[in-house]
Amino acid sequence: MVPICFLGPIYEDFVHRLQSRFNIHLTHQHDISECHIKGLPSHIQIVFLNENLLPLISSQTLKSLFGNFKTVLIGADCAYETIRYGFLCGAFDVIKIPFPSPQFEWFCNRLEKSLENNPETNVDLAQAIASHFIHVKPLEEDLINRYWFKYKRLDRNNQYTLSFVAKQLEPLYKLLPIEPLYVRIPFITQGLARWIQNDSTPQDCFKHVLISSQKSYEDIFLPFCKDDLVAQIRHILLENKSKITTVDALSKALFVNRSYLSHTFKAKTGISLSAYIIRLKMYAARVFFITTEHSIHDVMELLSYKDYGYFCKLFYEHTGCHPKNYILQVKGHKPPIHQEV
Repeated sequence: MVPICFLGPIYEDFVHRLQSRFNIHLTHQHDISECHIKGLPSHIQIVFLNENLLPLISSQTLKSLFGNFKTVLIGADCAYETIRYGFLCGAFDVIKIPFPSPQFEWFCNRLEKSLENNPETNVDLAQAIASHFIHVKPLEEDLINRYWFKYKRLDRNNQYTLSFVAKQLEPLYKLLPIEPLYVRIPFITQGLARWIQNDSTPQDCFKHVLISSQKSYEDIFLPFCKDDLVAQIRHILLENKSKITTVDALSKALFVNRSYLSHTFKAKTGISLSAYIIRLKMYAARVFFITTEHSIHDVMELLSYKDYGYFCKLFYEHTGCHPKNYILQVKGHKPPIHQEV
């Protein structure tokens, strides 16, 4: 899928002809300002700039636009001065509407070769998605779709095998700073892949897995909070060998007054410290169920729970699903329902 953007009026006939040659994702901005141009998403591969906007854009912004994107000047006039100015700025091409078929074919062939020489790589897309995770930005559906289709081209038989889906997820999860969880990335990706593989709409499920993974990442790593004390709390609780599971034990470990510790954490993160500890335990339970063959009682023991009913109640509150059903879903014994990963 080739993401393109029209700045200014759109030429419907030209767009239809483009769609007949390329799998494009079109965005359109009619009212243009310098801020709009400077804020264009980096994943856009081709920009069609209407010639009438040239006098409204500073030379510095134009140079930035032409330098960062394949930019095509387009319009119904395209006088000699416009064409010359466009190529001096570094335009990929200049198109005068109506655009004769022979010239259109030549333009498409040239564009096709250019895109092949500068493809958007799987690593580029994985880095973009990981950046959204880490900087707490909403995941763009188009970004997820491009990541999916990039790998889908490798799976020509549309079999969505476990190993194929896991390989889609692996480059992304390797880019996330989740070392404190002490879980091998292939275990996580294979567990999540079972969900996707057994879903009736694997692409939608893939999308859901990424979005819910981002939510889990935010819940656990609190990337929006840069407070030093919160960072210390998070580090101690995520440390695999740590047996600290209460606010009192945490207070003693950090040599900080219990009330001050709880008040500061709640003020900085919006969640109480005791609720955060439970959140971490429920996340750990999900990871154990996804990546191991542990029973519910095994996981309860690892997380210092003795009351089966209480553990199941907490798990349901955090996932909307009983532990037994969760295990069945991630192991592929029945069609999965969408839950938070």
